[in-house]
Amino acid sequence: MIGVPGCSPGLPLVATRARVATRARLRRDSARADDGNAIVEFLILAMVLLLPLVYAVLAVLRVQDAGYAAAQAAREAARAYTTAPDDSSGRERAVAAADVAMRDHGLILDPGQLSIACTQQPCLTPGQTLWVRIDLVVALPLASGDDPSHPLAGVAVHARHAELVDRYRGTG
Repeated sequence: MIGVPGCSPGLPLVATRARVATRARLRRDSARADDGNAIVEFLILAMVLLLPLVYAVLAVLRVQDAGYAAAQAAREAARAYTTAPDDSSGRERAVAAADVAMRDHGLILDPGQLSIACTQQPCLTPGQTLWVRIDLVVALPLASGDDPSHPLAGVAVHARHAELVDRYRGTG
């Protein structure tokens, strides 16, 4: 009897070879049964983990973009107001400037989202401070609903800018 490594020395060589062949076939069959499972498991895991992560990143980016848009719109509205010849045209200029700044970021400025305040009337009195505030609600991705002004889920974004009316401004 010839001994085969890993087999009992008392078994005949034919029986030992048959067992070795059977074990090799079982290992090969079990390896074939697992073929492709890693890809399926990766895809399921990727969907479970990556889709929420991608959604969260998109939501944060949308809110951040709206924050930049609101800050820019408030700043431009205050500057446009303080360079106007009078209060009525100042209000018109401020709304137009804020609307342009919001549209640059793909957002729409509703009339109630812009507010202008000043310490005394008229607002364009030299040396006083003018405050412009923009309040808006940003719809989260896939949650805008039918009406863009009332999203299903949104984040409130606020921006405020103070601008000093030029002290040497002519009053006439």
